[in-house]
Amino acid sequence: MIACKKTSSDALKTKSQLLSSKTWIYSEYFKNYNQANTILTYKRGKANNLTDVSIEELKTNLDGTEAYKSQNGTTTAGTWKFINNETQTEVTNSTGTYITNIIQLDEGNYIWYNSTTGDFAKMIPKQ
Repeated sequence: MIACKKTSSDALKTKSQLLSSKTWIYSEYFKNYNQANTILTYKRGKANNLTDVSIEELKTNLDGTEAYKSQNGTTTAGTWKFINNETQTEVTNSTGTYITNIIQLDEGNYIWYNSTTGDFAKMIPKQ
């Protein structure tokens, strides 16, 4: 596993501040990450991705609310919180409740893994 790296500016921010200070977009998205047949379904800038998540965005807020913009441009409101000593996030919205393991969270990366679905994603700040 990749540890949470802290730069000098990261050390001044809480995990909540790091997560909510950016709008996050996908850099890479994998399916079946917990299996031998891991599939890279999306890589930003690559032609012919299996899945197009290029317009998807995640914006969390310090008050525990979030907005997720999907592939079709629809924004879903929800809530989020850290669980298990801030090693996981729990998101609840109209489509369900999702728990992800935080692999890395710093100014330039939000990397997470959902062990239930086998999804693994690398997110970067939207420019």
